[in-house]
Amino acid sequence: MKRQLITLIALLSMALSAAANERPVTLQQLPAKAQKFLSTHFPTHTLSYAKYDNDITDKTYDVIFTDGTKVEFGRRGEWKKVECRRGTVVPVAIVPQNILSYVEANFAEAQIVDIEKHRFGYEVKLSGGIELNFDSNGRFRHYDD
Repeated sequence: MKRQLITLIALLSMALSAAANERPVTLQQLPAKAQKFLSTHFPTHTLSYAKYDNDITDKTYDVIFTDGTKVEFGRRGEWKKVECRRGTVVPVAIVPQNILSYVEANFAEAQIVDIEKHRFGYEVKLSGGIELNFDSNGRFRHYDD
């Protein structure tokens, strides 16, 4: 019983400390690289809110626009993820050319609505719901289930 109580208290304190590490920020408080990315690729979008998340394993900035589009940045301002909603699509300028060419050749009617950059590649979600994985050079690897 004592061990279970200690485990429960530890889990609860971790959950509370994780929530306490988020704080709202303004666009001007984002790293310069993130500010430039947003002004270049999302100049007409209206900000809903932005936040800084100081997680145990990572530090990120999340920017959410009023149309539901979300952009996640790493601590230095490099984009990590772009999720588009309500009929918007990922700006083609941020999609690596190999990925863009693959999607255009194999899914001519689809559009890229989400893209996530990882250390070893990219995950791409198309407007039809299909999810694709690419390596860091933009070569197709497999479909995601």
